[in-house]
Amino acid sequence: MKYILIISVFLLVITTALAQDTTPPVLSDPYPENGSYILGGDRTFSINITEDNLDTSTVKLYIKSIDSAEWDTYSLTCVDNGIWYCSATVSLDIVGSDTIEQFYFEANDTYDNYASYGNATNPLQTTVDINPPTINFESPSNNSWVSSTQKINLDVEDASSGVDDTTVQYSFDNSTWLAMDSNYEAEWDTTTYNNNQTVTIYAKASDILGNTGYSWINTTVDNEIPSLIIAYPDVNQTLSGIVNLQINVTDLYSGIDTSNIKYEIQSTQRSMDCTGSQCDEYLDTTKFSDGSYTITFYAYDNAGNLNQSSISIYIDNTRSSISFTNIADNDYIRDIITIYAKISNPTEELGDVNFKWTTTSSSSDWQKMTCDSDYNCSITWNTNSLTEGTYTLFINTTGTMDYLVSSSITVTVDNTPPTLDILQPLETQVSGMIYPKVLVTDYYSVNPSEIKFEINGETYSMNCLQQTQNKQYRCTGNFNTTSLSDGTYTLKFIAKDQAGNENSTSKEIIINNLSPGETTTTQEGEVTTTTISSGEESGVGKTIRNTTNKINNYFSKIIYNKSALIAILVLISIVFISYFLLRNIGKQKIEIEENEI
Repeated sequence: MKYILIISVFLLVITTALAQDTTPPVLSDPYPENGSYILGGDRTFSINITEDNLDTSTVKLYIKSIDSAEWDTYSLTCVDNGIWYCSATVSLDIVGSDTIEQFYFEANDTYDNYASYGNATNPLQTTVDINPPTINFESPSNNSWVSSTQKINLDVEDASSGVDDTTVQYSFDNSTWLAMDSNYEAEWDTTTYNNNQTVTIYAKASDILGNTGYSWINTTVDNEIPSLIIAYPDVNQTLSGIVNLQINVTDLYSGIDTSNIKYEIQSTQRSMDCTGSQCDEYLDTTKFSDGSYTITFYAYDNAGNLNQSSISIYIDNTRSSISFTNIADNDYIRDIITIYAKISNPTEELGDVNFKWTTTSSSSDWQKMTCDSDYNCSITWNTNSLTEGTYTLFINTTGTMDYLVSSSITVTVDNTPPTLDILQPLETQVSGMIYPKVLVTDYYSVNPSEIKFEINGETYSMNCLQQTQNKQYRCTGNFNTTSLSDGTYTLKFIAKDQAGNENSTSKEIIINNLSPGETTTTQEGEVTTTTISSGEESGVGKTIRNTTNKINNYFSKIIYNKSALIAILVLISIVFISYFLLRNIGKQKIEIEENEI
Protein backbone atom coordinates (compact mmCIF):
# COMPACT_ATOMS: atom_id res chain seq x y z
CA MET A 1 0.00 0.00 0.00
CA LYS A 2 2.84 2.31 0.85
CA TYR A 3 4.43 1.83 -2.56
CA ILE A 4 1.15 2.44 -4.35
CA LEU A 5 0.86 5.84 -2.57
CA ILE A 6 4.41 6.84 -3.51
CA ILE A 7 3.85 5.91 -7.15
CA SER A 8 0.58 7.91 -7.22
CA VAL A 9 2.28 11.06 -5.86
CA PHE A 10 5.09 10.66 -8.39
CA LEU A 11 2.61 10.35 -11.29
CA LEU A 12 0.71 13.44 -10.02
CA VAL A 13 3.93 15.53 -9.99
CA ILE A 14 4.86 14.35 -13.47
CA THR A 15 1.36 15.11 -14.81
CA THR A 16 1.40 18.62 -13.27
CA ALA A 17 4.82 19.39 -14.74
CA LEU A 18 3.78 18.20 -18.18
CA ALA A 19 0.63 20.33 -18.01
CA GLN A 20 2.62 23.66 -17.73
CA ASP A 21 2.49 26.12 -20.74
CA THR A 22 5.88 26.52 -22.46
CA THR A 23 4.66 28.75 -25.33
CA PRO A 24 5.66 32.46 -24.91
CA PRO A 25 3.16 35.31 -25.48
CA VAL A 26 2.72 36.64 -29.04
CA LEU A 27 3.12 40.47 -29.35
CA SER A 28 1.74 42.22 -32.45
CA ASP A 29 0.39 45.46 -33.97
CA PRO A 30 2.51 47.99 -32.09
CA TYR A 31 1.44 51.64 -32.08
CA PRO A 32 2.96 53.84 -33.30
CA GLU A 33 4.14 51.76 -36.25
CA ASN A 34 7.84 51.37 -36.85
CA GLY A 35 9.15 54.24 -39.03
CA SER A 36 6.03 56.36 -38.55
CA TYR A 37 5.58 60.03 -37.56
CA ILE A 38 3.62 61.12 -34.48
CA LEU A 39 2.59 64.40 -32.89
CA GLY A 40 4.17 65.74 -29.71
CA GLY A 41 2.42 66.04 -26.35
CA ASP A 42 0.82 63.05 -24.57
CA ARG A 43 0.93 60.07 -26.94
CA THR A 44 -0.45 56.54 -26.45
CA PHE A 45 1.91 53.61 -27.05
CA SER A 46 0.20 50.22 -27.31
CA ILE A 47 0.73 46.53 -28.18
CA ASN A 48 -1.62 43.57 -28.77
CA ILE A 49 -0.74 40.34 -26.94
CA THR A 50 -2.11 36.86 -27.60
CA GLU A 51 -1.71 34.80 -24.42
CA ASP A 52 -4.22 32.95 -22.19
CA ASN A 53 -1.98 33.12 -19.14
CA LEU A 54 -0.55 36.65 -19.47
CA ASP A 55 1.11 38.11 -16.43
CA THR A 56 -0.08 41.73 -16.97
CA SER A 57 2.35 43.05 -14.35
CA THR A 58 5.25 42.15 -16.64
CA VAL A 59 4.04 44.04 -19.73
CA LYS A 60 6.50 46.94 -20.18
CA LEU A 61 7.33 49.71 -22.65
CA TYR A 62 10.92 50.85 -22.95
CA ILE A 63 11.47 54.20 -24.70
CA LYS A 64 14.28 56.72 -25.20
CA SER A 65 15.44 59.43 -27.57
CA ILE A 66 17.89 58.13 -30.18
CA ASP A 67 20.69 60.27 -28.77
CA SER A 68 19.99 59.21 -25.17
CA ALA A 69 21.76 56.36 -23.41
CA GLU A 70 19.09 55.59 -20.79
CA TRP A 71 15.77 53.81 -21.42
CA ASP A 72 12.61 55.04 -19.70
CA THR A 73 10.31 52.19 -18.53
CA TYR A 74 6.50 52.31 -18.51
CA SER A 75 4.11 49.66 -17.17
CA LEU A 76 1.23 49.09 -19.57
CA THR A 77 -2.41 48.77 -18.62
CA CYS A 78 -3.92 45.65 -20.26
CA VAL A 79 -7.52 44.91 -21.20
CA ASP A 80 -8.58 41.41 -22.28
CA ASN A 81 -10.70 41.71 -25.41
CA GLY A 82 -10.08 38.12 -26.48
CA ILE A 83 -6.65 39.49 -27.41
CA TRP A 84 -4.96 41.56 -24.76
CA TYR A 85 -4.73 45.30 -25.56
CA CYS A 86 -1.98 46.91 -23.48
CA SER A 87 -1.24 50.66 -23.53
CA ALA A 88 0.51 53.51 -21.75
CA THR A 89 0.48 57.29 -22.17
CA VAL A 90 3.89 58.93 -22.72
CA SER A 91 4.47 62.68 -22.52
CA LEU A 92 6.52 64.02 -25.45
CA ASP A 93 6.11 67.73 -24.62
CA ILE A 94 9.82 68.35 -24.19
CA VAL A 95 10.74 66.61 -27.42
CA GLY A 96 11.77 68.79 -30.35
CA SER A 97 10.55 68.45 -33.92
CA ASP A 98 12.10 65.64 -35.96
CA THR A 99 13.30 63.89 -32.79
CA ILE A 100 13.57 60.12 -33.28
CA GLU A 101 12.19 58.06 -30.41
CA GLN A 102 13.26 54.40 -30.01
CA PHE A 103 11.04 51.92 -28.19
CA TYR A 104 10.18 48.23 -27.67
CA PHE A 105 7.71 46.07 -25.68
CA GLU A 106 8.14 42.95 -23.52
CA ALA A 107 5.84 40.57 -21.57
CA ASN A 108 5.81 37.27 -19.60
CA ASP A 109 3.06 34.75 -19.07
CA THR A 110 2.33 33.21 -15.65
CA TYR A 111 4.73 30.38 -16.50
CA ASP A 112 7.49 32.96 -16.92
CA ASN A 113 7.68 32.51 -20.69
CA TYR A 114 9.20 35.75 -22.07
CA ALA A 115 8.50 37.55 -25.36
CA SER A 116 9.24 40.99 -26.81
CA TYR A 117 8.50 43.18 -29.83
CA GLY A 118 11.82 44.81 -30.65
CA ASN A 119 14.67 44.95 -28.24
CA ALA A 120 17.37 47.31 -26.97
CA THR A 121 19.73 46.54 -29.84
CA ASN A 122 17.06 46.48 -32.55
CA PRO A 123 14.27 48.81 -31.34
CA LEU A 124 11.31 50.29 -33.19
CA GLN A 125 11.52 53.98 -34.20
CA THR A 126 9.04 56.82 -34.58
CA THR A 127 9.73 60.49 -35.42
CA VAL A 128 8.06 63.25 -33.43
CA ASP A 129 6.70 65.96 -35.78
CA ILE A 130 5.39 69.05 -33.99
CA ASN A 131 6.11 71.73 -36.60
CA PRO A 132 3.73 72.68 -39.43
CA PRO A 133 4.84 73.08 -43.07
CA THR A 134 6.69 76.26 -44.11
CA ILE A 135 4.86 78.47 -46.63
CA ASN A 136 6.53 81.06 -48.86
CA PHE A 137 4.98 83.19 -51.56
CA GLU A 138 6.94 82.85 -54.80
CA SER A 139 4.54 85.29 -56.45
CA PRO A 140 3.45 87.90 -55.83
CA SER A 141 6.10 89.11 -53.43
CA ASN A 142 5.32 90.91 -50.19
CA ASN A 143 4.51 94.63 -50.54
CA SER A 144 4.47 94.36 -54.35
CA TRP A 145 2.14 95.92 -56.88
CA VAL A 146 -0.26 93.67 -58.78
CA SER A 147 -2.39 94.08 -61.86
CA SER A 148 -4.61 92.26 -64.32
CA THR A 149 -4.71 88.47 -63.74
CA GLN A 150 -2.09 87.79 -61.09
CA LYS A 151 -0.68 84.30 -60.52
CA ILE A 152 -0.46 83.26 -56.87
CA ASN A 153 2.30 80.68 -56.46
CA LEU A 154 3.29 79.10 -53.15
CA ASP A 155 6.36 77.14 -52.10
CA VAL A 156 5.19 74.69 -49.38
CA GLU A 157 7.57 72.26 -47.70
CA ASP A 158 7.50 69.96 -44.66
CA ALA A 159 10.70 68.33 -43.46
CA SER A 160 9.06 65.50 -41.50
CA SER A 161 5.78 63.79 -42.32
CA GLY A 162 5.26 65.72 -45.57
CA VAL A 163 2.67 68.14 -46.95
CA ASP A 164 -0.96 67.14 -47.25
CA ASP A 165 -1.60 68.60 -50.73
CA THR A 166 -5.36 68.76 -50.18
CA THR A 167 -4.89 71.31 -47.37
CA VAL A 168 -2.91 73.92 -49.37
CA GLN A 169 -5.30 76.89 -49.72
CA TYR A 170 -5.40 80.69 -50.02
CA SER A 171 -7.79 83.39 -48.88
CA PHE A 172 -8.35 87.15 -49.10
CA ASP A 173 -10.24 87.42 -45.79
CA ASN A 174 -8.63 84.65 -43.69
CA SER A 175 -11.97 82.84 -43.49
CA THR A 176 -13.09 81.88 -47.00
CA TRP A 177 -10.46 79.45 -48.20
CA LEU A 178 -9.89 78.59 -51.87
CA ALA A 179 -8.15 75.50 -53.26
CA MET A 180 -4.94 75.59 -55.30
CA ASP A 181 -3.80 73.21 -58.04
CA SER A 182 -1.21 70.45 -57.59
CA ASN A 183 1.60 72.93 -58.22
CA TYR A 184 0.26 75.19 -55.45
CA GLU A 185 -0.79 77.82 -58.00
CA ALA A 186 -3.96 79.86 -58.52
CA GLU A 187 -5.03 82.85 -60.66
CA TRP A 188 -6.42 86.06 -59.16
CA ASP A 189 -8.40 88.67 -61.09
CA THR A 190 -7.19 91.94 -59.52
CA THR A 191 -9.56 94.08 -61.59
CA THR A 192 -12.31 93.42 -59.02
CA TYR A 193 -10.40 95.69 -56.62
CA ASN A 194 -9.82 99.44 -56.73
CA ASN A 195 -6.55 101.01 -57.85
CA ASN A 196 -4.19 101.74 -54.96
CA GLN A 197 -6.13 99.30 -52.71
CA THR A 198 -4.05 97.13 -50.39
CA VAL A 199 -5.05 93.46 -50.41
CA THR A 200 -3.75 90.85 -47.94
CA ILE A 201 -3.35 87.31 -49.30
CA TYR A 202 -3.42 84.49 -46.74
CA ALA A 203 -2.18 80.93 -47.21
CA LYS A 204 -2.35 77.80 -45.08
CA ALA A 205 -1.22 74.17 -45.32
CA SER A 206 -1.06 71.11 -43.07
CA ASP A 207 1.29 68.17 -42.91
CA ILE A 208 0.18 64.53 -42.84
CA LEU A 209 -0.21 64.63 -39.04
CA GLY A 210 -2.38 67.77 -39.15
CA ASN A 211 0.17 70.36 -38.03
CA THR A 212 -1.08 73.51 -39.79
CA GLY A 213 1.00 76.52 -40.81
CA TYR A 214 -0.06 79.97 -42.00
CA SER A 215 1.52 82.79 -44.01
CA TRP A 216 0.39 86.07 -45.54
CA ILE A 217 1.61 88.99 -47.64
CA ASN A 218 0.34 92.46 -48.54
CA THR A 219 -0.12 93.63 -52.13
CA THR A 220 -1.40 96.83 -53.72
CA VAL A 221 -3.58 96.91 -56.84
CA ASP A 222 -2.66 99.09 -59.85
CA ASN A 223 -4.51 98.53 -63.11
CA GLU A 224 -3.79 102.00 -64.51
CA ILE A 225 -1.44 102.00 -67.54
CA PRO A 226 1.47 104.47 -67.48
CA SER A 227 1.57 107.65 -69.56
CA LEU A 228 3.97 107.67 -72.56
CA ILE A 229 4.83 110.74 -74.68
CA ILE A 230 7.36 110.61 -77.57
CA ALA A 231 9.67 113.63 -77.36
CA TYR A 232 12.05 112.75 -80.24
CA PRO A 233 11.81 112.08 -83.16
CA ASP A 234 8.78 113.79 -84.66
CA VAL A 235 6.28 112.01 -86.86
CA ASN A 236 7.70 111.28 -90.35
CA GLN A 237 11.03 112.90 -89.46
CA THR A 238 14.07 111.97 -91.55
CA LEU A 239 16.87 110.48 -89.45
CA SER A 240 20.48 109.77 -90.26
CA GLY A 241 23.64 108.79 -88.44
CA ILE A 242 23.34 108.24 -84.68
CA VAL A 243 20.26 109.84 -83.14
CA ASN A 244 19.05 110.11 -79.56
CA LEU A 245 15.51 108.74 -79.12
CA GLN A 246 13.64 110.35 -76.22
CA ILE A 247 10.34 109.69 -74.43
CA ASN A 248 8.65 110.93 -71.25
CA VAL A 249 6.89 108.35 -69.06
CA THR A 250 4.93 108.76 -65.81
CA ASP A 251 2.68 106.56 -63.68
CA LEU A 252 0.11 107.62 -61.10
CA TYR A 253 0.29 104.70 -58.65
CA SER A 254 3.05 102.07 -58.70
CA GLY A 255 5.58 104.18 -60.62
CA ILE A 256 7.62 103.48 -63.74
CA ASP A 257 9.65 100.27 -64.01
CA THR A 258 12.77 101.96 -65.38
CA SER A 259 14.38 98.58 -66.10
CA ASN A 260 11.60 97.78 -68.55
CA ILE A 261 11.49 100.80 -70.89
CA LYS A 262 12.29 99.79 -74.49
CA TYR A 263 12.04 100.74 -78.11
CA GLU A 264 11.70 98.48 -81.13
CA ILE A 265 12.61 98.98 -84.76
CA GLN A 266 12.47 96.25 -87.41
CA SER A 267 11.86 93.52 -84.76
CA THR A 268 14.95 94.58 -82.78
CA GLN A 269 14.41 95.77 -79.20
CA ARG A 270 16.77 97.79 -77.04
CA SER A 271 16.44 99.06 -73.46
CA MET A 272 16.36 102.78 -72.73
CA ASP A 273 18.03 104.65 -69.86
CA CYS A 274 15.80 106.74 -67.62
CA THR A 275 16.46 109.71 -65.38
CA GLY A 276 13.28 110.53 -63.55
CA SER A 277 10.50 110.53 -66.14
CA GLN A 278 12.85 111.13 -69.12
CA CYS A 279 14.13 108.05 -70.97
CA ASP A 280 16.49 108.00 -73.95
CA GLU A 281 18.74 105.76 -76.04
CA TYR A 282 20.92 106.15 -79.11
CA LEU A 283 19.88 104.63 -82.43
CA ASP A 284 22.50 104.07 -85.11
CA THR A 285 20.46 104.51 -88.27
CA THR A 286 23.42 103.57 -90.45
CA LYS A 287 22.76 99.94 -89.59
CA PHE A 288 19.51 100.13 -91.57
CA SER A 289 18.90 100.58 -95.26
CA ASP A 290 17.41 103.89 -96.34
CA GLY A 291 13.62 103.86 -96.22
CA SER A 292 10.51 104.13 -94.05
CA TYR A 293 10.38 102.53 -90.59
CA THR A 294 8.15 102.38 -87.55
CA ILE A 295 9.63 102.86 -84.08
CA THR A 296 7.52 101.50 -81.21
CA PHE A 297 8.16 102.52 -77.62
CA TYR A 298 7.15 100.34 -74.63
CA ALA A 299 6.72 101.51 -71.03
CA TYR A 300 5.83 99.32 -68.02
CA ASP A 301 4.90 100.39 -64.53
CA ASN A 302 5.91 98.45 -61.41
CA ALA A 303 2.62 96.55 -61.46
CA GLY A 304 3.33 95.21 -64.96
CA ASN A 305 0.87 97.45 -66.84
CA LEU A 306 2.06 98.23 -70.39
CA ASN A 307 1.60 101.30 -72.55
CA GLN A 308 3.07 101.51 -76.05
CA SER A 309 3.22 104.14 -78.76
CA SER A 310 4.52 104.03 -82.35
CA ILE A 311 5.85 106.65 -84.75
CA SER A 312 6.77 106.53 -88.44
CA ILE A 313 10.20 107.87 -89.49
CA TYR A 314 12.38 107.86 -92.60
CA ILE A 315 16.06 106.85 -92.54
CA ASP A 316 18.36 108.55 -95.06
CA ASN A 317 22.09 108.01 -94.77
CA THR A 318 23.08 108.76 -98.35
CA ARG A 319 24.47 112.15 -97.37
CA SER A 320 27.72 112.92 -95.64
CA SER A 321 29.20 110.52 -93.12
CA ILE A 322 32.17 110.74 -90.81
CA SER A 323 34.43 108.00 -89.49
CA PHE A 324 37.63 107.38 -87.61
CA THR A 325 40.39 106.35 -90.01
CA ASN A 326 43.38 105.31 -87.90
CA ILE A 327 41.67 103.69 -84.93
CA ALA A 328 38.75 101.30 -84.71
CA ASP A 329 36.23 100.07 -82.18
CA ASN A 330 37.82 98.09 -79.33
CA ASP A 331 41.33 99.33 -80.19
CA TYR A 332 43.93 99.93 -77.49
CA ILE A 333 45.39 103.45 -77.18
CA ARG A 334 48.47 104.77 -75.41
CA ASP A 335 50.61 107.85 -74.92
CA ILE A 336 49.93 110.83 -77.23
CA ILE A 337 47.99 109.89 -80.33
CA THR A 338 46.79 111.84 -83.30
CA ILE A 339 43.20 110.89 -84.08
CA TYR A 340 42.28 111.09 -87.74
CA ALA A 341 38.76 111.34 -89.12
CA LYS A 342 37.37 111.48 -92.63
CA ILE A 343 34.13 112.95 -93.97
CA SER A 344 32.86 110.90 -96.88
CA ASN A 345 30.53 112.19 -99.55
CA PRO A 346 30.59 115.86 -98.44
CA THR A 347 27.76 116.88 -100.76
CA GLU A 348 26.37 119.60 -98.49
CA GLU A 349 27.61 122.48 -96.45
CA LEU A 350 29.15 121.18 -93.22
CA GLY A 351 30.07 122.90 -90.00
CA ASP A 352 33.03 122.37 -87.73
CA VAL A 353 34.13 118.81 -86.97
CA ASN A 354 34.30 118.19 -83.22
CA PHE A 355 35.73 115.54 -80.95
CA LYS A 356 34.96 114.47 -77.37
CA TRP A 357 35.36 111.46 -75.11
CA THR A 358 33.19 110.03 -72.34
CA THR A 359 33.46 107.35 -69.69
CA THR A 360 30.88 105.97 -67.29
CA SER A 361 31.82 108.71 -64.81
CA SER A 362 33.28 111.67 -66.76
CA SER A 363 33.29 113.50 -70.07
CA SER A 364 35.41 116.02 -71.95
CA ASP A 365 34.21 119.15 -73.70
CA TRP A 366 33.77 119.18 -77.45
CA GLN A 367 37.06 120.13 -79.16
CA LYS A 368 37.38 121.40 -82.70
CA MET A 369 39.36 119.20 -85.08
CA THR A 370 41.66 120.54 -87.81
CA CYS A 371 40.42 119.64 -91.33
CA ASP A 372 41.88 120.21 -94.80
CA SER A 373 39.95 120.94 -97.98
CA ASP A 374 39.30 117.23 -98.54
CA TYR A 375 37.78 116.89 -95.08
CA ASN A 376 40.66 114.92 -93.64
CA CYS A 377 40.50 115.95 -89.98
CA SER A 378 42.80 115.39 -87.04
CA ILE A 379 43.29 116.19 -83.39
CA THR A 380 45.93 115.26 -80.82
CA TRP A 381 44.74 113.31 -77.80
CA ASN A 382 47.09 113.04 -74.81
CA THR A 383 46.11 109.97 -72.79
CA ASN A 384 49.01 110.21 -70.32
CA SER A 385 47.02 112.34 -67.90
CA LEU A 386 43.92 110.13 -68.09
CA THR A 387 42.88 107.17 -66.01
CA GLU A 388 43.41 103.90 -67.84
CA GLY A 389 40.22 102.16 -68.93
CA THR A 390 37.38 102.23 -71.47
CA TYR A 391 36.57 105.45 -73.35
CA THR A 392 33.87 106.21 -75.89
CA LEU A 393 35.11 108.60 -78.59
CA PHE A 394 32.67 110.81 -80.52
CA ILE A 395 33.18 112.87 -83.66
CA ASN A 396 30.46 114.89 -85.36
CA THR A 397 29.57 117.77 -87.58
CA THR A 398 26.33 119.48 -88.55
CA GLY A 399 25.10 119.69 -92.12
CA THR A 400 22.34 121.53 -93.87
CA MET A 401 19.00 121.66 -92.01
CA ASP A 402 20.84 120.70 -88.80
CA TYR A 403 21.59 117.28 -90.23
CA LEU A 404 23.91 115.66 -87.70
CA VAL A 405 26.81 113.63 -89.06
CA SER A 406 28.44 111.66 -86.26
CA SER A 407 30.34 108.53 -85.30
CA SER A 408 31.59 106.90 -82.14
CA ILE A 409 33.86 104.07 -81.12
CA THR A 410 34.97 102.51 -77.84
CA VAL A 411 38.68 102.23 -77.08
CA THR A 412 40.80 101.24 -74.13
CA VAL A 413 43.50 103.58 -72.80
CA ASP A 414 46.46 101.52 -71.63
CA ASN A 415 49.80 103.16 -70.79
CA THR A 416 51.20 100.35 -68.63
CA PRO A 417 53.54 97.81 -70.26
CA PRO A 418 53.16 94.08 -69.64
CA THR A 419 55.19 92.23 -67.01
CA LEU A 420 57.50 89.33 -67.88
CA ASP A 421 58.50 86.42 -65.65
CA ILE A 422 61.24 84.08 -66.90
CA LEU A 423 60.24 80.44 -66.44
CA GLN A 424 63.12 78.79 -68.37
CA PRO A 425 66.03 78.32 -68.31
CA LEU A 426 66.27 78.26 -64.53
CA GLU A 427 69.96 77.41 -64.58
CA THR A 428 72.70 79.79 -65.69
CA GLN A 429 74.85 77.24 -67.51
CA VAL A 430 73.22 75.71 -70.59
CA SER A 431 74.18 73.50 -73.50
CA GLY A 432 72.65 71.84 -76.53
CA MET A 433 68.99 72.54 -77.29
CA ILE A 434 67.31 74.90 -74.81
CA TYR A 435 63.67 76.01 -74.60
CA PRO A 436 63.37 79.59 -73.34
CA LYS A 437 60.01 80.12 -71.62
CA VAL A 438 58.40 83.30 -70.28
CA LEU A 439 55.08 84.26 -68.65
CA VAL A 440 53.68 87.57 -69.93
CA THR A 441 50.89 89.37 -68.04
CA ASP A 442 48.98 92.55 -68.87
CA TYR A 443 45.98 94.05 -67.09
CA TYR A 444 44.16 94.68 -70.38
CA SER A 445 45.43 92.51 -73.23
CA VAL A 446 48.71 90.86 -74.27
CA ASN A 447 49.77 90.80 -77.93
CA PRO A 448 51.05 87.20 -78.29
CA SER A 449 52.47 87.83 -81.77
CA GLU A 450 54.86 90.38 -80.28
CA ILE A 451 56.48 88.10 -77.70
CA LYS A 452 60.02 87.14 -78.69
CA PHE A 453 63.42 86.33 -77.28
CA GLU A 454 66.80 87.66 -78.33
CA ILE A 455 70.30 86.22 -78.05
CA ASN A 456 73.54 87.38 -79.60
CA GLY A 457 71.76 90.14 -81.52
CA GLU A 458 69.28 87.76 -83.19
CA THR A 459 65.54 87.78 -82.45
CA TYR A 460 63.43 84.61 -82.43
CA SER A 461 59.67 84.05 -82.33
CA MET A 462 57.88 82.04 -79.62
CA ASN A 463 54.82 79.81 -79.44
CA CYS A 464 52.31 81.20 -76.93
CA LEU A 465 49.51 79.51 -75.01
CA GLN A 466 46.77 81.69 -73.52
CA GLN A 467 46.42 81.38 -69.74
CA THR A 468 43.85 84.05 -68.77
CA GLN A 469 41.58 85.43 -71.52
CA ASN A 470 44.09 87.55 -73.43
CA LYS A 471 45.61 88.90 -70.21
CA GLN A 472 48.28 86.25 -69.66
CA TYR A 473 50.27 84.04 -72.03
CA ARG A 474 52.88 81.35 -71.44
CA CYS A 475 55.32 81.40 -74.37
CA THR A 476 58.03 78.90 -75.32
CA GLY A 477 60.80 79.08 -77.90
CA ASN A 478 63.72 76.89 -78.84
CA PHE A 479 67.37 77.57 -79.50
CA ASN A 480 70.33 75.33 -80.30
CA THR A 481 73.27 76.68 -78.32
CA THR A 482 75.75 74.73 -80.48
CA SER A 483 75.30 77.47 -83.09
CA LEU A 484 77.28 79.77 -80.79
CA SER A 485 80.72 79.57 -79.30
CA ASP A 486 81.00 78.76 -75.63
CA GLY A 487 80.81 81.85 -73.46
CA THR A 488 78.53 84.26 -71.64
CA TYR A 489 75.46 85.68 -73.42
CA THR A 490 72.43 87.78 -72.55
CA LEU A 491 69.09 86.02 -73.08
CA LYS A 492 66.48 88.76 -73.47
CA PHE A 493 62.69 88.39 -73.58
CA ILE A 494 60.61 91.13 -75.22
CA ALA A 495 56.80 91.58 -75.10
CA LYS A 496 54.17 94.11 -76.11
CA ASP A 497 50.53 94.56 -75.17
CA GLN A 498 47.76 95.40 -77.64
CA ALA A 499 48.33 99.11 -77.06
CA GLY A 500 51.98 98.78 -78.14
CA ASN A 501 53.49 99.22 -74.66
CA GLU A 502 56.76 97.27 -74.65
CA ASN A 503 58.69 95.70 -71.80
CA SER A 504 61.59 93.28 -71.55
CA THR A 505 63.57 91.23 -69.10
CA SER A 506 66.81 89.31 -69.44
CA LYS A 507 69.27 87.01 -67.72
CA GLU A 508 72.88 86.06 -68.28
CA ILE A 509 73.50 82.49 -69.50
CA ILE A 510 76.76 80.61 -69.97
CA ILE A 511 76.93 78.34 -73.02
CA ASN A 512 79.17 75.36 -72.33
CA ASN A 513 79.00 72.88 -75.19
CA LEU A 514 81.41 69.98 -75.97
CA SER A 515 84.63 71.15 -77.69
CA PRO A 516 86.92 69.22 -80.05
CA GLY A 517 89.54 66.90 -78.51
CA GLU A 518 87.74 65.78 -75.32
CA THR A 519 89.92 63.52 -73.18
CA THR A 520 88.50 63.27 -69.63
CA THR A 521 85.45 61.94 -67.83
CA THR A 522 83.92 63.37 -64.62
CA GLN A 523 83.06 61.32 -61.50
CA GLU A 524 79.39 61.43 -62.47
CA GLY A 525 80.15 59.79 -65.81
CA GLU A 526 79.76 62.92 -67.96
CA VAL A 527 82.45 63.36 -70.61
CA THR A 528 84.36 66.65 -70.54
CA THR A 529 86.51 67.97 -73.35
CA THR A 530 89.72 69.82 -73.78
CA THR A 531 90.46 71.91 -76.86
CA ILE A 532 93.78 70.79 -78.37
CA SER A 533 93.72 72.82 -81.56
CA SER A 534 92.47 76.10 -82.83
CA GLY A 535 90.99 77.17 -86.11
CA GLU A 536 87.92 76.14 -88.10
CA GLU A 537 86.85 72.51 -87.98
CA SER A 538 85.71 70.82 -91.19
CA GLY A 539 82.15 69.53 -91.55
CA VAL A 540 83.29 65.89 -91.64
CA GLY A 541 85.48 66.40 -88.58
CA LYS A 542 82.65 68.02 -86.70
CA THR A 543 80.30 65.12 -87.56
CA ILE A 544 82.88 62.53 -86.42
CA ARG A 545 83.50 64.52 -83.25
CA ASN A 546 79.81 64.75 -82.39
CA THR A 547 79.24 61.01 -83.07
CA THR A 548 82.26 60.02 -80.96
CA ASN A 549 81.12 62.25 -78.12
CA LYS A 550 77.65 60.66 -78.13
CA ILE A 551 79.10 57.11 -78.04
CA ASN A 552 81.56 58.01 -75.26
CA ASN A 553 78.81 59.64 -73.24
CA TYR A 554 76.59 56.58 -73.69
CA PHE A 555 79.18 54.10 -72.46
CA SER A 556 80.38 56.42 -69.72
CA LYS A 557 76.84 56.70 -68.36
CA ILE A 558 76.51 52.90 -68.38
CA ILE A 559 79.81 52.44 -66.53
CA TYR A 560 78.98 55.04 -63.87
CA ASN A 561 75.35 54.03 -63.51
CA LYS A 562 75.74 51.26 -60.92
CA SER A 563 72.20 49.91 -61.27
CA ALA A 564 72.53 49.48 -65.01
CA LEU A 565 76.00 47.87 -64.68
CA ILE A 566 74.82 45.37 -62.08
CA ALA A 567 71.82 44.45 -64.24
CA ILE A 568 74.05 43.81 -67.25
CA LEU A 569 76.46 41.65 -65.21
CA VAL A 570 73.58 39.58 -63.78
CA LEU A 571 72.15 39.05 -67.27
CA ILE A 572 75.55 37.90 -68.61
CA SER A 573 75.92 35.48 -65.65
CA ILE A 574 72.48 33.95 -66.30
CA VAL A 575 73.34 33.40 -69.96
CA PHE A 576 76.66 31.64 -69.15
CA ILE A 577 75.10 29.46 -66.43
CA SER A 578 72.26 28.45 -68.73
CA TYR A 579 74.76 27.59 -71.48
CA PHE A 580 76.85 25.31 -69.23
CA LEU A 581 73.77 23.60 -67.76
CA LEU A 582 72.37 22.82 -71.20
CA ARG A 583 75.81 21.60 -72.33
CA ASN A 584 76.12 19.21 -69.34
CA ILE A 585 72.60 17.90 -69.87
CA GLY A 586 73.44 17.20 -73.50
CA LYS A 587 76.62 15.32 -72.55
CA GLN A 588 74.73 13.18 -70.01
CA LYS A 589 72.08 12.32 -72.59
CA ILE A 590 74.71 11.23 -75.09
CA GLU A 591 76.46 9.03 -72.45
CA ILE A 592 73.16 7.33 -71.56
CA GLU A 593 72.41 6.59 -75.18
CA GLU A 594 75.91 5.17 -75.68
CA ASN A 595 75.53 2.91 -72.61
CA GLU A 596 72.23 1.62 -73.88
CA ILE A 597 73.79 0.76 -77.22
